Amino acid sequence: MDEAAKESGGSQVISQLCKNQNIEYRGRIRSVESYFNSINKGIDQIIRVRGGKEIKVTVSSARLKVGSHSKKRFVIALKYDGENDYRYLVATDLTWRTQDIIQAYTLRWLIEVFFEDWKL
Repeated sequence: MDEAAKESGGSQVISQLCKNQNIEYRGRIRSVESYFNSINKGIDQIIRVRGGKEIKVTVSSARLKVGSHSKKRFVIALKYDGENDYRYLVATDLTWRTQDIIQAYTLRWLIEVFFEDWKL
């Protein structure tokens, strides 16, 4: 992720983590799923998807050391309304707000559509 950030001029890089990814918090190592299940149930928010449609999501976040990255990252647990399981996002820039990272993540479809069109 750091290399991708360097290649793009130091911009924010947002990706997903597997639920069994190890994180470290207060010297204790455990999976990202068990960490977020143990703290709280998250906060309900309304986000705008693809610049238009508003949907309800449940969000929780923390700045945690991600084991495979060997550094602290911004980790977000995100669950869309109607889903049972959280998905876990990770971001490189710790200064962004949770809501800003989620909004940027929802726009990923624009990039995916561009790549699909470009491949054709």
